[in-house]
Parts: sequence; C-alpha cells; structure tokens
Amino acid sequence: MSEDVSAQVVEQRVRNRMIEYWEWVSSSTAQSEYQQRVSYVSVSNEAINQWEDCQVYESPVGHYRLPVFTEEEAAMLERFNGVWNEVAEATPDPLPPLEELAGNHHWKLLIQESKAAYDLFMIRGKLDEDNPIQNKTCHSTSLTRRECT
Repeated sequence: MSEDVSAQVVEQRVRNRMIEYWEWVSSSTAQSEYQQRVSYVSVSNEAINQWEDCQVYESPVGHYRLPVFTEEEAAMLERFNGVWNEVAEATPDPLPPLEELAGNHHWKLLIQESKAAYDLFMIRGKLDEDNPIQNKTCHSTSLTRRECT
C-alpha cells in the first residue's frame, strides 16, 4: 500500500530525523549507550553515515525554507554541514572505535555542532509527521525563552 504524502510532509519528516540524529550525536554518553546496545555496529561510522541519510542535497544552501525550516535553522544546516564535511574529511575511513575518538579535535567539534543544531531545532521541536504545518514562527520572550505560534 502506498501513501500519498506531500513534499512538505516529507520535509517535516526529514527535519524530525535530523533532530533525532543530532540528539544522539551531540552526547558522548548517548553514543556510548548506542554502541552498547548494538555492539556489532560502528557507532562512529554511523555518526558520519547517518547524516548523509538526512542531508538529501549535495549542499543545503537554498533548499530549506519556511514553513518547515526557519532562516536560523537553514543557516544552522549550512554551518553544520560544513563542519560535518570537515570532520568526514579529517578523520580516517573507516573511523576508529568511539573510545579512540574521545580526544579527537574533529570528533569534539562534531559533538559540539550537533548540540548547537539540536538546541536550535528543539526551539520549535519536532513537526507533525502526517499533516503539513502552517507557518510556525518563533519570537523571543526573554534572553533565554522563545515562544512559537
């Protein structure tokens, strides 16, 4: 059975997968737990390879727009993708186990940028997986709080 899904809903689902990716990549603890759960998988390689599942374009520039992505989120995608490319180029293929990457500058950078992306995208949170959203905008209510409508 096939499902008739709009392009926007597909983008919303991709956005949600990005958030899920950043959630585990942004945490050394989550990476280690993942490795313990699936010991037959190289989690370090998954951290590099899974981004390619989320990033469907050669470059994110100009592809991510409202209402699914805010301007800030689109800019973060460009920034993160640049860091991801740097890390992918600067680390060996295949990657060593997580324990060996713990002190690696590039690996730390991947974790740091994943955390920044996760925090930004979680301002609006995950989007509906079945129905197109309307233009959901956010504004600052204080230095640390934002409200979305």
